[in-house]
Amino acid sequence: MLLFFLCFAGITGSSIIYLNFLHKYALAKNIFLALGIAFATIFSISMELQIGAVFFFLFVPFFSFLFYGASKKANLIIVFGSLCLISVLIYHQHFDPLFTFPPEAIESDFLINTVLIYTLISFILYFQSTLVERINNRLGYLSNTDILTALSNRQHFDAFVKVVWGNAQRARVPLSALMIDIDFFKNYNDSYGHIKGDECLKKIAHTIQEPVKRTSDIVARFGGEEFIIVLYSTEMDDAMRIAQIICDKVMALNIPHNHSQVADVVTISCGVSCVIPDETSSYIDLIQQADDALYVAKNSGRNRVVINRP
Repeated sequence: MLLFFLCFAGITGSSIIYLNFLHKYALAKNIFLALGIAFATIFSISMELQIGAVFFFLFVPFFSFLFYGASKKANLIIVFGSLCLISVLIYHQHFDPLFTFPPEAIESDFLINTVLIYTLISFILYFQSTLVERINNRLGYLSNTDILTALSNRQHFDAFVKVVWGNAQRARVPLSALMIDIDFFKNYNDSYGHIKGDECLKKIAHTIQEPVKRTSDIVARFGGEEFIIVLYSTEMDDAMRIAQIICDKVMALNIPHNHSQVADVVTISCGVSCVIPDETSSYIDLIQQADDALYVAKNSGRNRVVINRP
C-alpha cells in the first residue's frame, strides 16, 4: 500500500510539473485537485477514519480556495469532496480499515486534526477578508477613474478639489488650475477615426500627467478632449511654466494631424489661473478663470498658453 501511495504521488507530481512546463496551468490545477481528492478518498478508506478524514478537511477546501478563490467552481469542488467524504463514512460503517492504529495514536491525531482545521478556517476567513478588501479597492478605483485615459474622472476631481480648496484656504497658499483642450480634435476624429482618437487621448493624458508628481495635485479628464490640472501651493509663474512644458511635450509626441489649422501634428491649448482661496470664493471660480483663459487661447490662434490674472 505504501508503494502504491508513493507511485501515485510520483505520477501526480510528474504530470503537474510537465503540464506547468507546457504552460497549461488551468489543466494542471484541475488534475491536481481531481487526483488529490482521489488520493484522499483512497487514503481515508485505507486508514482509520479519524486519520484519513483530515485530508478532506484540509486538502479540498485549502486548494479549492487557493486555486479558484471564492468562486462557484471552488464551492462545487468542496461539495464534490464532501460527497466523497460521505462515501468514506458509509464505507467505514460496513468495512474495517486496511490499516489500524493504537487508540493513543488516534487520540493524538484527533487533536492535531482539530488544530489544523481551526487553522484552515482562519486561513479561509483571512482569504475572504483580503478578497473583499481587494474588491472594494478595485471598485473604488473604477468609480474614481476615467476608464479610457486612467486619469481621475469628474466625480473624483470635484471631491478631491473641494478638500484641497479647504486645505489651501486654511493654509493661505495659492491654488493653480490648468484647463487643457486638444486643438481641432473633432477634425482628428473625423479624419482618422474614433479608434485613433482614443489612442491620441491616451497618449496625451499620459503626457499631461508626467510633470505632476505630488499627491496634493490632481490631473483629471474634464470632459471629451478637455483635461484639467489643479496644483496645490503653486504660484502663477510656476503653473505657467508647467503648462508650457506640457504643451511642448504634447507637440513633441509628433502625432500626425493633417487637418489641424495650426500645425501638422496634434497640439493643445491651455488656460491658467491662480487664486488664494478665501471665504468669499469657491473652487468653481478657479476653474472658471482657467476656462476663460482657455477660451482666449483658442480664439487667439491655439497651440499656446494663456494666463488669467485676477
